Amino acid sequence: MKKFDIFRIAKSGHFIPDLKLTRIALTQQEQIIKHVGDDLDILIKFTQKFFQNKQDLPLLRSYIDSQIIKDNDKKAQLNYLKLCDKVDLLILLSLPNSVQNPVIYFVLNRIIKEQMSQYSYQEATQVLIWLKSNQILKQLVLTQWVQNLIRIASEGLEVMDIKNISILSSVLGHISDKILSDLANKLKKLLKTTKGDQLSLITLYQRLSKLQNQDDLLKTIASRITFSPLLKDRDLAQISIGSIHCNDLETATKCFTQQKSRKIQQSEINIFNLLGAKFSLFSLEEGNKIDLKQIYQYFNTDRLGLFCYYMYKNYQIDYLDFFKQNTALIDEKNIVFMSQIFQNQHSELGIEQKILQYMQQNKIQMAGIITLMTLMDLQRPINQYINNLKQSDIVNQVKEVAALILHVQNICNVQKIIEIYKWCVELVQKDLSRPNGLGNIIYVISKQAQISIDSQLMDLIFTECDQLELNNFQKALLNLGITQ
Repeated sequence: MKKFDIFRIAKSGHFIPDLKLTRIALTQQEQIIKHVGDDLDILIKFTQKFFQNKQDLPLLRSYIDSQIIKDNDKKAQLNYLKLCDKVDLLILLSLPNSVQNPVIYFVLNRIIKEQMSQYSYQEATQVLIWLKSNQILKQLVLTQWVQNLIRIASEGLEVMDIKNISILSSVLGHISDKILSDLANKLKKLLKTTKGDQLSLITLYQRLSKLQNQDDLLKTIASRITFSPLLKDRDLAQISIGSIHCNDLETATKCFTQQKSRKIQQSEINIFNLLGAKFSLFSLEEGNKIDLKQIYQYFNTDRLGLFCYYMYKNYQIDYLDFFKQNTALIDEKNIVFMSQIFQNQHSELGIEQKILQYMQQNKIQMAGIITLMTLMDLQRPINQYINNLKQSDIVNQVKEVAALILHVQNICNVQKIIEIYKWCVELVQKDLSRPNGLGNIIYVISKQAQISIDSQLMDLIFTECDQLELNNFQKALLNLGITQ
């Protein structure tokens, strides 16, 4: 097999090895190592293409296992961990900078000695915390060994106290609304008999604030948080973020009053200003007194766009002249909100060009793209964006990807949509997403191709999806010739 072929296969977005290629790969593993052994990341990706199709390459795997410990390439290490169906924790421990915490070292070492046979939910949670702190949990969430950790951690829910529920919400809250909902239900029972410590309540208030239909629970949690001068700035900021997520005016007002009465840390002042802007808590005079020259200093995060959006919406304060002189402040973190404020000045501020660039680089979240497509014609860029999606991109975002697919249904590649549909079904089955959106994806596919639908999946769609989606799903069933 030629060096060019190896690189081509490794970099290809969609690849199904044919029998001839598989035979060559199996018989020429030594030559492959000789050709590209110095490029471990390419070698891992190449091996991964075959491994995903249940074709293992033992010599290549053995070579990679021996080299990964010596390699400092973070990208290669991450792809290596994705390659494993179950990870060798000895190798995980020997990766550079992996042992930063003696607790995690103790836990992992104990698991290794026991041959990973008896995880406790606390140990599983510790490993998940380590993965999240190294910013690789979401990329690895679909691997079998991480799924196993999540299952074990979640199984401890029945015996968890409020503190452990708080920890688990911090670790898994961003990858599964289903897990968050389960935590919320357990918490409701515990709060009937247990008060809960302040730090856990604060964390839970922020983490659960993204859930819908949990207003009563969030009010109960907020009522047990003690607002006093002893409350740390960072904890006050955490509560503030939660109140912004769930539109809790009462809690937001308490936070704002506390923040206003103290000298706010530089790192928290952007949250204070954002809180005042969202809930119109500034007096008009105070609102106008916010120094535009300090905006970048205060808001060098995605909150800049949100702050400007609320100030424009609630106070009609116009920042156009400021941003004409500071167009560099409009970046991938705030461009969605800036597009909404400056709807008639996109060309003037170079917004359209930036949007196309950031979409190509996968730097705008799906929810943001959905907002942007109501403001401008993005059919072709969205179609290209969909074609570049990987399964890890749509964890907990089936509804969002379905909205994008609906938008480009007349120009989309149906084979790619079928691939995404299969990914989405797997995510739903693993509780890494809700089924909302699947009915719309099936509808788009049904207009061009035939697919089969599991009866349990049909029941889920009928149970959880809204009426508009159900209408599309029923049309899809007619297109596919499926009777209910």
